[in-house]
Amino acid sequence: MPFSNPWTFVFAKMNTTLRKVIFLGLFAFLLAAAGSWWLPILDRDEPRFAEASREMRERDEWVIPYFNNNYRFDKPPLVYWCQRAVAGLIGESDVSVRVPSMLAAALTAVIIFGFGRRWKGETTGFWAAVVFTLSLQTLIHSKLALADMLMICFSTLAMWAGWELLQSNNKPTFHGRWWWIFYGSLALAFLAKGPVGWIAIGMVLWSSKSMGKRWANDRMCWGYGLLLMFFIIGLWGIPALIKTQGEFFKIGIGRHVVARSLQTMEGHGGGGWFTYLASLPFYFLTFFFSFFPWCLWVPKLLMAWRKRSDPLWSEKYLGRGILLIFLIFTLVKTKLPHYTLPAFPCVALLFVSEWQQCKWSLRALRFGSVFMVGFALVISLVVAPLVRPYFPTIRLIELAAPYLTAETEFCSSDYQEPSLAWYFRRYTRKYHESLSSPEVVKFMEKPGARLAILPTRDAAELLPTPPTTWLIHRVEGWNVVRGRKMDITMWIKP
Repeated sequence: MPFSNPWTFVFAKMNTTLRKVIFLGLFAFLLAAAGSWWLPILDRDEPRFAEASREMRERDEWVIPYFNNNYRFDKPPLVYWCQRAVAGLIGESDVSVRVPSMLAAALTAVIIFGFGRRWKGETTGFWAAVVFTLSLQTLIHSKLALADMLMICFSTLAMWAGWELLQSNNKPTFHGRWWWIFYGSLALAFLAKGPVGWIAIGMVLWSSKSMGKRWANDRMCWGYGLLLMFFIIGLWGIPALIKTQGEFFKIGIGRHVVARSLQTMEGHGGGGWFTYLASLPFYFLTFFFSFFPWCLWVPKLLMAWRKRSDPLWSEKYLGRGILLIFLIFTLVKTKLPHYTLPAFPCVALLFVSEWQQCKWSLRALRFGSVFMVGFALVISLVVAPLVRPYFPTIRLIELAAPYLTAETEFCSSDYQEPSLAWYFRRYTRKYHESLSSPEVVKFMEKPGARLAILPTRDAAELLPTPPTTWLIHRVEGWNVVRGRKMDITMWIKP
């Protein structure tokens, strides 16, 4: 037989395009999954998402997210739904809550391939997908239990659909797939992370100016399309507003979108106007970290691009998406390096397109890809297990797990990281309490099984000789969020 392995036969029968789709999807997913079982849930955002999906499942709640028995209005619910679905299939773990991001990274790679293939051919699409997948910021966020990769997946699909609608010579109908994909993707992008997922609307509006208002309106059917988008969002949004008396909108949009734009939040950005002005080049500088290693070729490609008299319409469309995202987040006062990640699919497509325009060899792209795969695997499979013991919460839960029951109360002082709720609530139904050190002693004196975590110096001063029935553990490690060494004592009253 020419094919002894049936999978070899199936793969041989596939056409080249389908092979590339499968390869890119599996490549992105497996690279994101590698080592995720060793990397602890990272404070502070990851455990908030992970724990919120658990508490929604425990409450059989599909509308309102909770964290540590309190409302969590930071993000819409799509990521929680996905985490909950995966946990139902493979069980609840550090890996399961990250699977939605892994799948979203894989789907985004496939979408970029499809977009590039439709625009300039399979070579452009393939290498653009590889460049995006192996960008440093993508490698980081494809491994994290956050909402970003889901939003990027659907916003990229909306960008592609918007391009298809505008460049088509035929007037789309309401039954045209790209019209439904455009507005459906916008709705899902919002349900992942809010209005930031609507960047494709700005790209289409800006690009349609050169085509004539009527031309664009005929293809976009804005009235019906926006009605469809808000209808999908409203299936969740209206019950959420009713159940919270409007608080979800007030905090979710008012605080986490509007206020985040006008003032710094959670220490991400500068406080005064001088610091704000000084931070304006922030994303220009962090781009060279986020888009590593491909950023090394960007200056030369930009110089080549500037020499060309008039960029093509599609290049302008993608460039406008990049400019909109970088401009919006440059003006926003709260700043984090990954905020501009939604622009990276456009960056990757333009990067590879210009690379081909310059007629450069693909050898450098292959070398950069091999280097980044090796780098990612070393970090995931070698470094992650080595640093895992230095995370205080991991050491604490390993020591406490044999003594925890469903009724064990637990608290902490001067170490209130959200990861405590995620890891300890695997074993207890109680919620984490944040107390001052003097309050911890009173907490432990109450009846029932209890556990307390506090600085070792405070433990020695407040209770030099704990009761002999208690278990005492001392843990040292690094609080990555605060960037300082921790010396913690844990009291366990079984």
